[in-house]
Amino acid sequence: MIAADAARRALIHRKQPVLFLDLAVPRDIDPALKSDDNVYVYCVDDFREMVAANLKTREQEAVRAENC
Repeated sequence: MIAADAARRALIHRKQPVLFLDLAVPRDIDPALKSDDNVYVYCVDDFREMVAANLKTREQEAVRAENC
């Protein structure tokens, strides 16, 4: 498990954004890190939501293309 306090200590001098991809079930990265500046934490559920939103947009565009 990557705890928020340990990650913050490791990243204290880093100026570039950091991306954590937590693909484990159960989660291995403390979601509290999401509130930190320049730290991005994504888990499997986030990807599921992105895919669903993308699919909805593609379906809407397909209908629009068929109507042209």
